[in-house]
Order: sequence, then structure tokens, then C-alpha cells
Amino acid sequence: MLLAQWTSSIHGRSDVIAWEAYRATLSRDSALYGQVSARIDLLDRDLGV
Repeated sequence: MLLAQWTSSIHGRSDVIAWEAYRATLSRDSALYGQVSARIDLLDRDLGV
């Protein structure tokens, strides 16, 4: 829950490490897993990773 709150905040929105930690807490079957993975992909592209 804390990671979900942090990543939805202005400060955590671009925190890729927090997003990856959040994804690690989710089941691959969760609808959120895909959304979180997409956000990580977007951040990776923005950061040129």
C-alpha cells in the first residue's frame, strides 16, 4: 500500500526503483501488474534505458 501511495504522488511518480519494487509485490495475474509494467517501460524510455 505504501508503494502504491508513493508512486501515485508527485515525488514518486518518476521513481523507477519504487515502481519496480511495487511490481515485485504484485501477482502476474493482477490487472495492476500490466499497468505498473507499462509505467516502468515508459520511465525507462524517458530515461533512455
